[in-house]
Amino acid sequence: MSGNYGPIGGGLAATGLALPFGWYFVIAIAVLVLGFLLVRVAMRSRARRAPRHA
Repeated sequence: MSGNYGPIGGGLAATGLALPFGWYFVIAIAVLVLGFLLVRVAMRSRARRAPRHA
């Protein structure tokens, strides 16, 4: 990622064309896992700051 491409979309498109198809599957799983972890951490921090009294 040298940043020669202006918009991030352009960089993703250029790297995507150069990647073999298998990498799309790996990247998709990585994004899903990272997103899931970020959501869990966000929910934990929100719960700590403002505990819900159900």
